[in-house]
Amino acid sequence: MRQSSADITASPPYAGLTAECVLDALDSVGIRGDGRMIALNSYENRVYQLWRDDAPPVVAKFYRPARWSDDQILEEHALVSEIDAHEIPAVPPIEVDGRTLHRFDEFRFAIYARQGGRGGEPNARFTTPSGSRPHRKIDRLSKTIPP
Repeated sequence: MRQSSADITASPPYAGLTAECVLDALDSVGIRGDGRMIALNSYENRVYQLWRDDAPPVVAKFYRPARWSDDQILEEHALVSEIDAHEIPAVPPIEVDGRTLHRFDEFRFAIYARQGGRGGEPNARFTTPSGSRPHRKIDRLSKTIPP
């Protein structure tokens, strides 16, 4: 399939998201990085772990431009916060000035506490996530949330 000249000249969605932009974005909401950061795996978005001199590291998630509306992102934030409030393992976005979704230049982003994941059971032959305690709690919680 041949690309049009408009497709060829359009800049990629994250062209302007440089390391300096990431640090400036966090600085704009009062989170000052010390300059160290690494990119983390993410298919749709750009996610970075940033270290700070005066506090534990944070994770910044920059949302793909034009992919989701602000309302959709905020709905995701609310759901994760609700899951966390019910003691189901989840990492909700950090509120800064009463907001979880922030803007810097053309980018929208959220900030999270850095939290390591959990490995599977070392001796388990089969894993059944649907039978796990967190899965059962999420299932019960989902029945209480209006569609």
